[in-house]
Amino acid sequence: MWLTRFPIGGWTPIAAGQPLAWFDASVASTLTVVSGKVSSWASRTNGYTIDQSNATFRPLYSATGYNGNAPAVVFQGASVTDCLRATSGGLAGYIATGTENFTIAARANITSRAAQQRLLAWDNASNTAFSADATSGGVDRVDITSGGAPVDGSQTLTGANKTWVILRDTHVTTWVDDTISINNHAFGGSAPSTVFTVGDNQLIGNLGIDAALVELIVWPTRISDAHAASARQYLRNKWG
Repeated sequence: MWLTRFPIGGWTPIAAGQPLAWFDASVASTLTVVSGKVSSWASRTNGYTIDQSNATFRPLYSATGYNGNAPAVVFQGASVTDCLRATSGGLAGYIATGTENFTIAARANITSRAAQQRLLAWDNASNTAFSADATSGGVDRVDITSGGAPVDGSQTLTGANKTWVILRDTHVTTWVDDTISINNHAFGGSAPSTVFTVGDNQLIGNLGIDAALVELIVWPTRISDAHAASARQYLRNKWG
């Protein structure tokens, strides 16, 4: 059973500092499910939520969506514009600020690897925004932008279960599993939108991730490289 898996040494996200937001599909009480779809996902810290008021755009909930044995929020890819959104202030406002440091860690099972797939984005009509893209052209890919053209980092795709850790201060360092995809990319200016989305860009569509997302953690600081390594190990050990 997946619940019997714990990180070596007992590391948890709080060890790196209080998370700004911590979305964990293993905590059923944090998920609001309506007719099999997720309308809201509450953070384990600070009371923030990511929401979807439009039933058409809601991702699915599956009690066995991750590897057939663990609960997950299931996004259905480019064919369905499904996403959860932080629309103003709090989580969205913090990440949109051009001067704040942050770290994002996530774990998901990639269902398919067709085309570009967006795990995280800012919801804006021009689509020039921060994002962590799961796959493109058969390789893992991460796009980091600051209102201009993205900078891509790629590695050979190995396995469906992937962990992302994105560390941002004046520069961005991004890990996919234990490989650096982008290192030391300069990041300046504010986001073009204060609507932070998990999944597709609702204003454009056709860029959504086809994956079962189980955990997403945001720290209001650039955590240390040692904690970043522990975060990757924590997510792998917990979810398999």
